[in-house]
Amino acid sequence: KLLLDKEGKRNMTDGVIQFIEPDDRGKMHREEFAITPGEVKVLEKLVMDVAREILDLSFWNKGCHESDCKYCELRKGMKFTQATGPNSARTKKDPGHSE
Repeated sequence: KLLLDKEGKRNMTDGVIQFIEPDDRGKMHREEFAITPGEVKVLEKLVMDVAREILDLSFWNKGCHESDCKYCELRKGMKFTQATGPNSARTKKDPGHSE
């Protein structure tokens, strides 16, 4: 929807997911749904927010706050931090710096 509308040649209002394999009972499924302007705005904001967090590395010190999250534990064990990331003052002073 986002890509089609941004292209300017199409205006998607509905979607269909046609499953190519049957369920456990052998039945094929087809799901139809409408896409509201409100849903599009929420998704656009989410995409922009995540892109900003990736570009400025602000996501790095965030976690899910689950006590047993293996991904948060992995992140904690990595040496890379915002202070040594690609947008840090240290790296900007010395573009050849790597840890």
